Amino acid sequence: MPAKLFSTFTNYDEKIQAAVNDAMAPINTLASRIEGIRDGLQRLQYRIPMILDRFRPYIEHALFDNARYTEVYLYNHAALALLKETDILFTDINHQLANEQAKAIDEILLNGKAIDENNLLLREQVELGTLY
Repeated sequence: MPAKLFSTFTNYDEKIQAAVNDAMAPINTLASRIEGIRDGLQRLQYRIPMILDRFRPYIEHALFDNARYTEVYLYNHAALALLKETDILFTDINHQLANEQAKAIDEILLNGKAIDENNLLLREQVELGTLY
């Protein structure tokens, strides 16, 4: 009887530790997902000036040289590819976070919908520029 009583108290400590570990697992998963989103958005923010610099010659030709429609056409196709890639990224983020139950995730999803709508509008406008 004393051994059984002693094992109950020592087992109780292990059960509490296991319950805490089980409770922390979804929180750690959510934290890693949010960190991945933060990292992706920071990389996108960091690379936007470089992307704009690379497309600067095409923009300058489009504005100052009316005879070079081919460059504008190529620029619009490149912009469309970037927009489609961004759309895929945000759709993936929204899909991965859709089942999470947290206020921060709800805010991210809400802002993600606005970004998706703006991205769709921009893509429609760029597609108009690719028509020959």
